[in-house]
Amino acid sequence: MDFLNDTPDLSSPEAARKVIHDVHKAAKELRDTNGKLRADVDAMSGDLKAAQKSLAEARTAMAAPSRTDSEMGRYIDSKGLRVSGGVNERGVYLPGLCDDVVRNDWHEEFQKSCEDYNLMKAAVGDKAAKKALARVHHVIGQAPSEVRRAFDSQAGSGGEFIPAPVLPLLERDVVVRAQVMSLFQEIAVSSNSQTMPIVASGLRPYLKGTVTSDNPAQFEASSMTTAERTISPKGFAIRAVISDDADADAVFDMLPMIREEAILGLSYGIDDAIINGDATATHQDAIASWNTRGLWGSAGLGTSIDHRRAWTGLRARAYDQSATVDRNTYSYANFLADVADLAAPRGLGGSEGELIAMMSPEAYFNSIAGLDQVATINTYGPQASVLNGEIARLGGARVVLSDFVTADLAATGLFTGSGATTGCLIFNSTRHKMFTRQGRKVEIARDITRGISNVVCSWRGVFKPVSSSATVKDVVWEYNLA
Repeated sequence: MDFLNDTPDLSSPEAARKVIHDVHKAAKELRDTNGKLRADVDAMSGDLKAAQKSLAEARTAMAAPSRTDSEMGRYIDSKGLRVSGGVNERGVYLPGLCDDVVRNDWHEEFQKSCEDYNLMKAAVGDKAAKKALARVHHVIGQAPSEVRRAFDSQAGSGGEFIPAPVLPLLERDVVVRAQVMSLFQEIAVSSNSQTMPIVASGLRPYLKGTVTSDNPAQFEASSMTTAERTISPKGFAIRAVISDDADADAVFDMLPMIREEAILGLSYGIDDAIINGDATATHQDAIASWNTRGLWGSAGLGTSIDHRRAWTGLRARAYDQSATVDRNTYSYANFLADVADLAAPRGLGGSEGELIAMMSPEAYFNSIAGLDQVATINTYGPQASVLNGEIARLGGARVVLSDFVTADLAATGLFTGSGATTGCLIFNSTRHKMFTRQGRKVEIARDITRGISNVVCSWRGVFKPVSSSATVKDVVWEYNLA
């Protein structure tokens, strides 16, 4: 494949895996022949990302619930069509047509049309949102027969039946796009600050004694060791502004862009904080001048509301634990030594793929792809579970790429404003948790004093290691990679 000129074939998961394999092969050949790799890195990275996205979409489609019209009957009961969720007479919460997980292709189209209508109504008012409402009614006309009959009998006129604001697809897509966050278990917490017991060591198995009488010895008991941790979730918010002067048709055309930017902004911010966050008074990096991959612009960088101040991320955790190592010269033996430096359990060869090597695309192409021990996703992917962002495996670890491991770091592994090195984070994903106070939430409101409408996408949570010890090495940061 000519990565500077050819468009990769992403027509199927198999084709996407082959693209990843071909990119890896090309990078290795360039390294083996001392070819000029740098010129092709951007092109190859683009093909990798496109292939990863294709695989992620394929996995999402495969994991979707049953896509049959019969699934729609669950929203119809003795009271008629249940459009939005609520508690029934027995005190059981039942989701509704507008806010439940997507059950089939029509259901997804219906929810999307309702989202568009809610956005339009908030931005330009009921009258100007006629185009979006007409789209909702068109989709209803294509509904499974029993749902369509239920609408005809009780829904009323106009958009009265649409709960506002309800944007379930946008909220779902934020979760899907937060690639780094998806690696860690998500635990719901019930307050803005609470003390939780964290399991420091688990239950130990003992051998069962042989039964030799009618009063055998009791099995040996074991207990978990716990440590109390204070969980204080941090709030993330994105606010998009729509002017009252905006033409209704223009706003309608902008809706896909607004949705996409809200999804990307919130999910990228969480992922960036997981990798590059530092909750100390003085951030370890010069974040006032650090616009990660050019994503954030200049406004707010380094201030008290910079998202990278939310919690201690993986890189800062490694520095706190003295678990950093200069890997200007990289080898497979180096990698294994750094894995061994992790505190147990390391997750080596775990059935769930707990051991993660997270790196930048630059680190992969320049340091990892040339190693003979790398197994590409094309080799094992069809039969194995593959994580979001995973492109290869090395020494029992899943190789996951993230743009938030950057290639503009100083030789110390920190961002100082100058430098051109990158790195790799090695960790067991089960030794860190994401505690969430509030799931993704989308709100829409008009501000009549300013002549605008606000679309706010928010989330509350905090990223925490399982261990509170500053000496337990639960992440290793390999820095100064070429």
